[in-house]
Amino acid sequence: MLNAINHIAFKAIDEKGKGIAVKGKVVDESGEEVVSFRTGYKGMGKFIMMPQEGKQYFAIIDDYPDFNHQFEPAKPEGICLNYKPDGNYLLFTLTRNLKISVPQNYVLKASHKGIELFYSQITMNEFQHAQRLYKGLFPLGISKITVLDEQNNTVA
Repeated sequence: MLNAINHIAFKAIDEKGKGIAVKGKVVDESGEEVVSFRTGYKGMGKFIMMPQEGKQYFAIIDDYPDFNHQFEPAKPEGICLNYKPDGNYLLFTLTRNLKISVPQNYVLKASHKGIELFYSQITMNEFQHAQRLYKGLFPLGISKITVLDEQNNTVA
């Protein structure tokens, strides 16, 4: 998403689908480095970047000169969703384009195996909104967190 902090996760794999260790960088169309990255466990990694208007971005991997991945253009409207542990809570942060100044309404919901655990209406007046949820709300296993717009479209 444009003009917003984007948390980008990735996995580097070889021809057999096995995770591999790599390091590289994201550059813009002029070749200027935006951020560097490296994998951790089993070829997985993450980095943070803030795409700007009119820019194109490419991932380049050291020791793989033929690899050059062009990112899809960043969307001017949308929501980035991130979370981190916060004691007995999970802190979910929604981020939008810094240049949007009108209020926008969303719904944040959590579900587990198709059962709704949490539902909250959110009005974003600023570029970020934080929501803390008690960890005990979530059963063991994988839960799904979804952000919906006013038309009930999934945006994150």
